[in-house]
Amino acid sequence: QNVEYIIYGVPATTDLISIMPSLLSAVAATISALIALWALRFSAKQLTILETHNRLMVKPVLDIKNHVNETKGIYSLIIYNKGTGPAFIESVTLSIDNKEVTATSPLETLLKEFIPNISSFDYGHETITDSTLLPGEKIKPLTINYGEYGSPTELYKAFQERTKLSI
Repeated sequence: QNVEYIIYGVPATTDLISIMPSLLSAVAATISALIALWALRFSAKQLTILETHNRLMVKPVLDIKNHVNETKGIYSLIIYNKGTGPAFIESVTLSIDNKEVTATSPLETLLKEFIPNISSFDYGHETITDSTLLPGEKIKPLTINYGEYGSPTELYKAFQERTKLSI
């Protein structure tokens, strides 16, 4: 007679030592999954903080300066972007004596109000609406050769007292 198979029977054990490896493996897998979820949440929070930081760091800061050259009789309005991000100038509002200028050419309204007899050869301007001013750039929206009409300093004082420019 030939024996081809031998079957061993192992009785099931339920003591703690026999189930300890399986139990420890399940605990380790659960802890690993919790650490992975925590790392994912932490990474998402860090990304949100980084995006907020970047948005706050890239800001335009517009600085409006009035330049008066008494010797040459010139008044200039200069706008600088001293920030770290581009300034997107979408609209410009000019007010004279607390009344918003609604004319199609606010500059001409301003000049007629302050210098009624000015020649078109005595001033220059750049349109700034719908433009972009990069960091470090400047633009001169208005330059007036005021020498023959009076003192540029007096013109500047009148502009300062009676006008408001909102960008």
